[in-house]
Amino acid sequence: MHYGVDLGDMQSLWKNALHEMDGSCCLRSRDDSVEKIFWKQYLLNKKDYHPDEYSIPLALEIKNILEVQKPDTILELGPGWGNYTFTLASLCKELTCVDISPDILQYITKIAMQKEIYNIKTISSKWEDAILSQKYSAIFAYNCFYRMINIRECLQKIHDAAEFHVIGMTSGPDQPYLKDFKEELGLSIKWHRFDYIYLINILYQLDIDVNCKIVPLKKTYTYDSIEELSKKESGRILDRQYDQSKVLEILKRYYKPIGGKYQFEHHFCGAILFW
Repeated sequence: MHYGVDLGDMQSLWKNALHEMDGSCCLRSRDDSVEKIFWKQYLLNKKDYHPDEYSIPLALEIKNILEVQKPDTILELGPGWGNYTFTLASLCKELTCVDISPDILQYITKIAMQKEIYNIKTISSKWEDAILSQKYSAIFAYNCFYRMINIRECLQKIHDAAEFHVIGMTSGPDQPYLKDFKEELGLSIKWHRFDYIYLINILYQLDIDVNCKIVPLKKTYTYDSIEELSKKESGRILDRQYDQSKVLEILKRYYKPIGGKYQFEHHFCGAILFW
C-alpha cells in the first residue's frame, strides 16, 4: 500500500452497509439464537441436496484455483447447505466446516454420508469465536460475511488461519426492473448495500494484495401465477403506497409466460478473491 493512499474508515463503511436503512442491525446479525433458529427452520423445507444454479460455475472456478495448491487441509467458513463443500472435500485429505448452526453441520454430515464422503469434520462456532487447533493449507469463505460486523478482525483471522485463501461473494447488478421501479415510478428500493469491493479495500489496508476473478452467473426466477410474481417481486419496494398495476407492467417486460409459469433469467456476477 502506498502511504499516500487514504481509503477512509472502510470498517465503518462496511458496518453502515450491513445495517438496515433506518440504522438498525437486523436480528440475524446481532442475535446468535435468531440465526440458529433461521437455519433450523430453513432446513425443514430442504428435502433433497442440490447446489444452487448460480454456484455451479463458481465451484468450477474455485476448484481450478485450489487444485493447483494441492492442499492437504481446507477450512470452510459458513458452508450453508453445501454449495461448495463437497467440491472442497474432493480436493483435500481433510475438510473442516465451521458454522454457528449445529443444524447446518448435521445436514452437511448427513449429505456427506449419503455421498460416501468421509473426510469432513465440523466445528460448531461463529467465526469470531472459533478456536483452531492448527494452521490449514487453505481456507475458503463465500457469501458468509453478512454477520461479520467487525470485518477487519475477521479478515485478519482468515489470513492468519491458512497458507492460501479463497473468499468472495455474489455481486450485482440487481434485477433490472428494480432500477425501473426507481427511475420510472419514483419508488424507493431496498438495495443490496454491501459487496466484495469492501473486502478488497479492507484487505488492502491490512497490507494484503489479492487476486480478483469475476465470474458471470445466472439465476432463473419462476412463479406459478401473475399474483405470486407481483407480490414477491414487490418485496423490496419501501414505499407504503404505490400503483401496483404500474409495477406489474414493468415486471411483465422481463417475466415471460412459459409453460403456464412466469420466468425471468437474471444475469449477475460473483467475485472470487484469492491470495
